Amino acid sequence: MMVNSLKEYIVNQKTTGAIWPSSSSLAKAMANQKTLSISRSVVELGPGSGAITKQILARKPQNCTFFALEINPTFVRKFKDNYPDTIIHLDSAANLQNYLKRHNLKHCDTIISSLPWTLLTREMQDKIFNAISASLSPKGKMFTYSYFHGLLFPSGRRFLKLLKQHFPHIQKKIVWRNLPPAIVYECKK
Repeated sequence: MMVNSLKEYIVNQKTTGAIWPSSSSLAKAMANQKTLSISRSVVELGPGSGAITKQILARKPQNCTFFALEINPTFVRKFKDNYPDTIIHLDSAANLQNYLKRHNLKHCDTIISSLPWTLLTREMQDKIFNAISASLSPKGKMFTYSYFHGLLFPSGRRFLKLLKQHFPHIQKKIVWRNLPPAIVYECKK
């Protein structure tokens, strides 16, 4: 799986933010047990080949609606190979609300995002954050992360600014056992 991620990073640097899949430590931090155990609906944005998906599937309730949105066709095929019974849609996270409607949902309780925020344009960051804000239930949570080095760039600082604008309550956790180390953000409206 590492070779596939490296290849996708090289070929699709504008939409693939990692050279290899997330570590199990990062996946566990993102798929928060306490939050997922009470979620009735969960959406994963940018699952790649599904390193975090494995933890989500293990922790979400059986009757929970779950689907993923991925923009990279290669990752969608790999995801379907790894999780044939799990729904994934090939589309941008900016179109999240369309897929909630498809699944007969007005809002979702939890969004878990592995989107490469620092690679996205200002316009795309705005579109996705607006879609996420409109899609989360009033007490919903979003989990996302960034790599330490990404925060040094203007797009990384813009990501943090947008995060704070959309979510007044943010808790951070550093995951050292990931390459590169990551900061996980647990965000509440």
